[in-house]
Parts: sequence; C-alpha cells; structure tokens
Amino acid sequence: MLASVRLTRGKVIVAGIVLLGLTFLTLGVMMTKKRPNYYAHSLRNWQEADAVPGYPIALNGEVEPELQEFVTMEFAPNLNLLSGIDLYLLPVARAFENPLGDFAIAEEGFGSKGLLGAKLNRAGGGIAGVGDSVSAAGNGLVLFVGQAEGYPGKVIVLGHRLPDGKIVQSLYARVGDVSVRVGKVVSRGAEMAKLISLEKEVGLHFEIRESIGIDVVRQEIAGVVLNELRSANHFNRIDPMAFLEEHEVASCWAEPLAVMQEAKGKNFSEILEMDAESAAKLSEILGGEEKE
Repeated sequence: MLASVRLTRGKVIVAGIVLLGLTFLTLGVMMTKKRPNYYAHSLRNWQEADAVPGYPIALNGEVEPELQEFVTMEFAPNLNLLSGIDLYLLPVARAFENPLGDFAIAEEGFGSKGLLGAKLNRAGGGIAGVGDSVSAAGNGLVLFVGQAEGYPGKVIVLGHRLPDGKIVQSLYARVGDVSVRVGKVVSRGAEMAKLISLEKEVGLHFEIRESIGIDVVRQEIAGVVLNELRSANHFNRIDPMAFLEEHEVASCWAEPLAVMQEAKGKNFSEILEMDAESAAKLSEILGGEEKE
C-alpha cells in the first residue's frame, strides 16, 4: 500500500514538473514578438542596388517606429546595372580613334605586368604629355565621372553600342579638368578632360571592356581583387590597341554625330562657314530666306 502511494506521488511530481515546463513554454511563445522581416540585411547589397541613392531603406523590418533603423543608399558603381533608358541612349559607334590623337604612343601595352589596359602618352612621352586633351575614343554615353578606388586621378567611363549590337565601354583614368557629365552623349573626338601628372607619373590609362553595368571601384571577392590597373586575370577587358585597330576610322568624313552637335542652334552661314552674301544666295536658291 505504501509502495503504491509512493509511486503515485512520484508520478504526480513528474507530471507537475512537465506541466510547469509546458506552461512556461506557452507563456514564452505568447510573449514572443513576431519575427521581423529583414528588408536589407543578409541580402543587403543586392536589395540596395535597386534603391535610388538617398532613399531610406528599413534595416530591421516591422518594429516600433522609435526602434526602426534606416540606411540611405549612396552611389556604389559596383552595384549598378545599366537601366533600360541608359541602354536605349547608347549611341552607335562605328569607328574608334586613339583618345590622345593620331600621334600618341602606347608606353605600356595590354597585359604588360598584368596591365588591364594600355598606358598612352604623346609621342615625346613623360611629363611633356601633361595638359594634353583626352578625347572620346568613339560615340558614347557618359556613364561615370569621378574618383574610383583602384584607379589614379579622375575616371571617365563611356558606354558604346557597336554596329552589331554588342555593348562595350571605354575607361579613361589619370585625367583631370573633366568637362563632361554623366548622361551626356559625346561624339568621337570630343574633348572630355586633360592629361595630368600623379606622383610624377604621366600617361592615360585606357581600357576597353565588355559590360552592361557600371563596375569601376576596387573590390575583393573570395580573394580575387577586381578593378585595379593590374591583375593576373583579364576578366572582361579587351586589348584596347587591338580594338582601336580593328575599329579604326575608315572614312575621311567628319563623324556625323559631331557635325550634328556642332550645328545645333546655328544658321546657314555658321554651319557652312559662309559669308553673309553667300548664305543669303543659298537661302534664295532653296526658296526662302535664312532665319536669324
């Protein structure tokens, strides 16, 4: 009888402990707040890539307003693909030329000690090149202008559409006095900047690359460094001098886009470089008077 009572009492104690544990567990579940949805945390870079710079992004989801934390997206070139509008605006580039002119030389070629582009300078080389004009190698849309870690001086990136539809970019580094802005369409040969000296080194770093995104800032992924002047891997770079030779200017005529941009807003005498009498005569032949 006593043994039976002790057994029953032991079962009651165990049951009580289990019941108490279940009670605490239930209370804990009931008191736990709903797990927040993290909009920009583990996938932060991908999600911020589509955010307009300056737009606040919630970091910790659905919480009380006073506990909410935000981050604002700054322009990060490595996270930006070209938009549909950018792709639409890319002008066709049927020919390319040396951005320092016909008499420029390659002081260092593609692949030399891992160089991802070519180092260009005027024929004399060295400090004599400081102040030389840096022109657009081909008709292009200005995609990036500014400092970029991994490249010397200011950097300009142009986007080009080749006649076969392929999209390439030209990159110009170690320049200053930049006169173009992002979103501007420039014609082949249009001046964009000046060659400068940095740490007693002069020479335009010129790259051609296949890309539909803006990727210019130095970054390291799984031990591989991207966007530096030199690398053991060529990635999406193309030998710029071979590219210029393949797409050299075959016609002696001026670039049509350059002519159109130059003629914009001008009258007969200015466009055709006529004197006033000749321009009036041409206007008469065409059946109307020249409009001022």
